[in-house]
Amino acid sequence: MTLSRPELGASLADLRPDLVAEWHPSKNGDLTPSDVRISSGKKVWWQKRCDPDGPFHEWETAIGNRTKPRGSACPFCAGQKILVGFNDLATVNPELAAEWHPTKNGDLTPQQVTVNSRTSVWWHKQCIPNGPPHEWRTQLTTRSSNGAGCPICTGQKVLAGFNDLATMNPLLAGEWH
Repeated sequence: MTLSRPELGASLADLRPDLVAEWHPSKNGDLTPSDVRISSGKKVWWQKRCDPDGPFHEWETAIGNRTKPRGSACPFCAGQKILVGFNDLATVNPELAAEWHPTKNGDLTPQQVTVNSRTSVWWHKQCIPNGPPHEWRTQLTTRSSNGAGCPICTGQKVLAGFNDLATMNPLLAGEWH
């Protein structure tokens, strides 16, 4: 299939030189920014060095998605795609990743999610020395963005023998009808 070049003044090269700088130099074959319209639904490869000292981020998305008024930026920087060693939970917040439940999340690992993911996962924390670990499930974003800790220690969930009324205030519990 041969693509005809858009009329002068209508191509990506003519209208969005800022995006031309992010056009992948080799993964789009012979296709160039001069060959496509800014509203095209054609998926092409982009690259961007988001960190001046880091590697290029590479991704594929439709041209029209990049040229909308609120067009898509680098999906790795936006937390929409995972790049291990850059935006995964284990890299960005190793202290929080250390509280990842060792078995209840199945095959899902801290390297496969971003800190702002809405995915609910299991957590495991030794809150009291020599005590049993507390376990709970909540969204990653709740832990990372909101700073939420153990819901048992903060009194949001009850654990019998730890923060229940009978343990915390036996006299008051004795008055329970």
